[in-house]
Amino acid sequence: AFLGNAMRRVAALIAAAPAVASDAALRLVDLETYPIDHLTSEILAPLQREWLEGGRVSLKGFLTPATVTQMVDEVKDLPSFRRLQVVRSYGIASPQDSPKTGEAEHPTEVLWAQDFFAVAGDQIANSTLLRQLYQSNLFANFVAQVLALPRLYRYDDRYQDLNVMFTRDGGQRAYHYDASDFIVTVMLQQPEVGGEFEFAPMLRGPNGEENYDKVTQLFQGQLPTIVSRAEPGTVTIFNGRRSMHRARASYGARTRILAIFSYDTQASVNQTRPDLDKNVRLYGERVKYCTAEE
Repeated sequence: AFLGNAMRRVAALIAAAPAVASDAALRLVDLETYPIDHLTSEILAPLQREWLEGGRVSLKGFLTPATVTQMVDEVKDLPSFRRLQVVRSYGIASPQDSPKTGEAEHPTEVLWAQDFFAVAGDQIANSTLLRQLYQSNLFANFVAQVLALPRLYRYDDRYQDLNVMFTRDGGQRAYHYDASDFIVTVMLQQPEVGGEFEFAPMLRGPNGEENYDKVTQLFQGQLPTIVSRAEPGTVTIFNGRRSMHRARASYGARTRILAIFSYDTQASVNQTRPDLDKNVRLYGERVKYCTAEE
């Protein structure tokens, strides 16, 4: 019986080995700089500190140059939905009891123009390197450990799980907060000019304090911000729920291409998913017909 149990344990280890060896991250990530398959406290501690102190971890050169080139080739011509809109940063009208901010318009009422293109997750095939990285357990485990979370689950919404955003000549993304505590982005291509990522770190308080006076200063260009232009291959983990942020206007013939990975701390069965109307607003009328065909 002992021998039988030992053999079964060996067989289980052999069966598990190919799953690790075949993880896509092992061939897509620069493992010499970011050994996500052999994480240590020396590697994780400074990243965890960055996250706790500033709500952002930016990993330059995380993907190999060859990976970035292929990812761009695979996604650059995917069908997308144009979000050419005038929006509010908060997506809502100001509440009746909103605090006054002097003579300035209340920040929840300020309107912004934005113009970019969104590729929904169902348009990104399993064969693409981008999808393979998103499906990587090694990569998800790495993100979880940076965030000091026990585990992350991929978001079980076929439109919002993995997105690609195109910003073409003259396009930009308006100031906004994210609905989730963190988001993972992959910079694939920068425009010839512009396209900088700009944010006001931790502008929203830890308990949801809106700090509208500071937001007003931000919108008037009077609040210091952090502005960066990530190189292709950079992976960023960002707390967009507390840090108001935008993508500045892009200029030139080269499109800004950014991928967004969505995870959840809950397993699929316990996740909160968007309703149909929201996905239609985000990805176009075709979503309505796709859902009807299911």
